[in-house]
Amino acid sequence: LDEALGRFGDAGLDLPDLEVRFFDDDAECRGHYGLFVTRSTPWRVLVCTDLEFVPTHELAHAWEAAHLDDDDRRRYVDFRELSHWNDADVPWVERGIEDAAFVIHTNLMTTAGNLESATWRERIAAYEFLTGRPSPLNG
Repeated sequence: LDEALGRFGDAGLDLPDLEVRFFDDDAECRGHYGLFVTRSTPWRVLVCTDLEFVPTHELAHAWEAAHLDDDDRRRYVDFRELSHWNDADVPWVERGIEDAAFVIHTNLMTTAGNLESATWRERIAAYEFLTGRPSPLNG
């Protein structure tokens, strides 16, 4: 968790007040690796695995919930040519909410790879569009 929080701080992405809870199985996360919950105060991040990317991914959901409005979300969906922001009937890869969290966690966590590839150029551009900040990968 400290590493994940440090990534956001280093990138200048302010997080809202959160409660973070860790669990030994995925029951609390409704069968997922992690879950971001806004129905409580403070908001909660639940982590139900030891996979390294999950805390950063779930914190990315919290960042987006705190910093984007509906217009920002529509613009992002259009920019990324996705189907919808958060429709449970739409496959995960076509949801803006999941794409945004993926884009943020990959930009914050990647330390190696072919950053000149079209895929990575798109991820970097999406991060910068979403956050309004330069990607840590361009530094």
